[in-house]
Amino acid sequence: MICITAWSVRRPWHALGIWATVTIALVALGTQLTGHLASTSIEVPGSGSARAAAVDERAFGERTEVPVLLTGPRAGLAEQRDELMAALAALTDVDVSAVPARHLPRSADGGLQSELVVARVPSLQSFDGKAADRIRAVVDRTVTAPVTASVTGFSAIGGAVSEESVKAAHDAELIAIPILLIVLLLVFRSPVAAGIPAILGLATVASAYGLVDLVARSRDITDVATP
Repeated sequence: MICITAWSVRRPWHALGIWATVTIALVALGTQLTGHLASTSIEVPGSGSARAAAVDERAFGERTEVPVLLTGPRAGLAEQRDELMAALAALTDVDVSAVPARHLPRSADGGLQSELVVARVPSLQSFDGKAADRIRAVVDRTVTAPVTASVTGFSAIGGAVSEESVKAAHDAELIAIPILLIVLLLVFRSPVAAGIPAILGLATVASAYGLVDLVARSRDITDVATP
């Protein structure tokens, strides 16, 4: 460490250039962090649901169910259900089934009815948001008004939790940055002097996302680990 410090003192511009290059690279990696985070799971080991999931995995393989609830007037609902099932069945390794309409709720006047389509998608984790994203892309281009579609299930929940966790961290930074700048201006009484620690702090936080992304590429890290 002493040698590095001495070298930096002798060649400050070289040291600054290396720091800037590494920081930019880590910031670029940090932009991909969301896609490499493992999904949060709420499964409790040893519980009844965990045992049921284990039986399901042994029988059907590592798959996650992504239910799609279709709601709309009777006219056209069954047709869109069939179109959606055909589009989902065309995907590689996706199994599709439908729940009979008699088991689903309907409006009191009978004007609106529901159809439930369940897609089983290969996935190592039931809370993997990528499975729901894959199904949602098909739903968005297949289902049209007046029928509405809601993609549900653990995969959709896990993906939303991961996205919101990262978004909350970014929102917290946006709130903290102006406060930090005001405090630094009050302490240093100079925009230039206040800007130096502010830039270093922002670079450190942004680089942390890149470091977490590097680790997340080789081992499972959930969204709880976001800086």
